[in-house]
Amino acid sequence: NTGSGVLATKGIGISGGGVGAITITSNEFNPTGDIYGQSTLTIRPSTSGNTMVLGDLDSTNDNTNSVLDLTVTELGYIKPGFTGITFGSATTGAISTASNLAFTSPVTFDTNGTAPVYLGGNLSGSGTAAFTFSDKVVITATSVTVQTADQAVTFNSTLDGTTRYGQSLILSVGAGSVTFNGAIGATFDLDVFTLEGTGTYTINAPVNTASINTGAGGTTVIDTPVVTTVGSQTYNNALLIKQNTTISTTNANITFASTVNTHSSATTPSLTINSGSAITTFNGAVGGVKVLGTTTITAGSVVTGAGGTIAMGGSALSINADAISLGANISGTNTLTIAPRTATTTVGLAGADGSLNLTSAELNYLQNGFSSITIGSASGTGKITVGAYTFNDSLTLINGGASSNGGMQFTGAVSVLGSSGTTNTLTLSTRGTVTQDSGAGITAHGLELLGAG
Repeated sequence: NTGSGVLATKGIGISGGGVGAITITSNEFNPTGDIYGQSTLTIRPSTSGNTMVLGDLDSTNDNTNSVLDLTVTELGYIKPGFTGITFGSATTGAISTASNLAFTSPVTFDTNGTAPVYLGGNLSGSGTAAFTFSDKVVITATSVTVQTADQAVTFNSTLDGTTRYGQSLILSVGAGSVTFNGAIGATFDLDVFTLEGTGTYTINAPVNTASINTGAGGTTVIDTPVVTTVGSQTYNNALLIKQNTTISTTNANITFASTVNTHSSATTPSLTINSGSAITTFNGAVGGVKVLGTTTITAGSVVTGAGGTIAMGGSALSINADAISLGANISGTNTLTIAPRTATTTVGLAGADGSLNLTSAELNYLQNGFSSITIGSASGTGKITVGAYTFNDSLTLINGGASSNGGMQFTGAVSVLGSSGTTNTLTLSTRGTVTQDSGAGITAHGLELLGAG
């Protein structure tokens, strides 16, 4: 501890030597030789509030001003073997990285809680090097990559850029984990937020970024109520929902390329997905391991690929979209609602014309067992046209909007009895006119006609 003075050393310890914990408290530290240790190393200013610069390119940093700066050359004297390296302390001001830095031991950045860690360059870890940010982090470079060799990265406070959508962050950790305990984009939203690796990424706080992209490996755990972007969200890896969550974009695509399930420690959290007028796509099974709670999907178009089965169990599912393309089974024992996102959107079922169109093959993906199926909405005014088809569950068709209602038309025989639905009912609710073409019989245990048409 040099107080306000300068510490200059030619080296500490020897290779393989048994040096214990090392703490260097000084307003300036200028090593000129190797630093070895098999325990912890702490480097911190002695004056409260003094800042630190790591990777300073200025070699003339031998003064005792309010900045403890370590050049790239000086940091290079820190040799592998430490169980942990801490820069700063609970009384330290801001810590800045001025260039790309590489470490071989676990690193912790610690400030007084008010001052941030400014990342102005890439962080690269080899060996046991993990990275822990005890306090808030601000990305100052246009793009920053934090990389480890199967080691963890932990953010214990907020993560921001310096201008809205001006900075990007890539986290590449191999089989390591990434944990976010503070809000992402609390002040200035990041641009592209990318997670790459095969480990577990746990998001414990709200997210506000321009876009999100995860690699194909590992698992993303969402334990926060809000994930919001103006751009696209792409989850290429398995997604686990731990609490009631809303995932939304501003008219940008949301893609689930892998599975979506409730986290093993949660019950059945609700999931709300809203991509505005853009596309929401499911290419992996939803609820195949552990079902979600009440799920609502709003989009311009909803697409389920061949692997995009949706199993709801006892939870309700609502899909609000102006176009739907189904390529996999949807099952459940609660209610299923399919409604147009725009009131004037027409609906066509079983080969009939309509913008929101479900062919007979797509209707076959709606598995028997729902307590009821509702197609249309109370505010809808677009015409609903139904071709010949046999539904397995009770069915409600509704376009209850009052203005210029297109009504309903049956162009083929419709039954709701299925193979065993002897008590299934059909409800038609419209302010327009209901018409049956010749031969378009209706078969149901009960028929209810509501509305003013």
